Amino acid sequence: MSSANHDTTSALPATDPVASGDSGTRYSKRNRTQVCYTEQVSDDDVLDEEEAFEPQSKRRKTSQHKKSKPLPKHKAFPFMDLPAELRNKIYDLALIGSQDPSEPIFVTSKTKSRRRVAARTTDHTCLPQFKQQYSWRYFYPNRSESKSNNASEETKFAPKLLAVSKTIHAEAAAILYSRPMVVADNNALLVFLAQIGRRHSALLRDITIVNWCHSRSFKNINHSAMVLLALTTDLERLNIEGLTGYLFPRRSSLICRRFEIHVARDVYRDCYPWLEAVGRSKGDRFAGIGILHLSSDPEYLAILQLLKHGEDGGEDDEEKPLGVYRKELRRLLSS
Repeated sequence: MSSANHDTTSALPATDPVASGDSGTRYSKRNRTQVCYTEQVSDDDVLDEEEAFEPQSKRRKTSQHKKSKPLPKHKAFPFMDLPAELRNKIYDLALIGSQDPSEPIFVTSKTKSRRRVAARTTDHTCLPQFKQQYSWRYFYPNRSESKSNNASEETKFAPKLLAVSKTIHAEAAAILYSRPMVVADNNALLVFLAQIGRRHSALLRDITIVNWCHSRSFKNINHSAMVLLALTTDLERLNIEGLTGYLFPRRSSLICRRFEIHVARDVYRDCYPWLEAVGRSKGDRFAGIGILHLSSDPEYLAILQLLKHGEDGGEDDEEKPLGVYRKELRRLLSS
């Protein structure tokens, strides 16, 4: 038994760590190819990666920037070489749609993308955006809420033509904004003046306010609109309609004596920023009184027609309702 075991152990090969040259492992050291798990990067690849990290705008400029060639002279239309009268007709048709200088432009306000903007409309649809306590039907029975069937009447402003060049702006801006403007109410006037800015507001010449805001929620807009209107000191006519419901909502108030004094005080309360601005601009503090006009309402001819025409039994003009109204307005402006 012992001899068999001795033969078995002697048959195993002898492993000498020193002889094999490896002191820590059991196997001999072999020459292997080194394994690399990263990609070999060349110099060209490094340059490409540096270009990839450049700003996007810089890359677009180098790759997509192309100079636009101007049109040849035989293809460019010589618009500025046309006669001035022909250019004015083109401005009328492109900006307004009519060559009649007396035809007004109707403006109302609307909400677009949660913003209140001014929009051009027609005579039949020139209505306040927000209905107030007293319906407009009560004061304007001739106006209809239904939109016009004629789609061609629904015209829009085209002020982008003014941005073509400074020369066209200087010629066409006065043509557009010197037309008579009819705004639905003071809310529309406030939005319109804020939208066109100070420069274009100075070009306005004729404004008619259809509805004077009279409800508790909107009557403060009257003063705000007059503050912006103070920039238009070159107005030739400011016509206010619909004051009846604002001053005296009830018919029983028509029997009130000295009605014209109450009208003058209420007009001064809201319009004094514009009246004082016009007075400073023209060197006459009472100049705005002759520009401001009050239109009568068909429902209340008994009193407001007196203010408009001055038809009264008195012989002296200052004793007539219109004279008393202007006298009270002068007194308020002098104080």
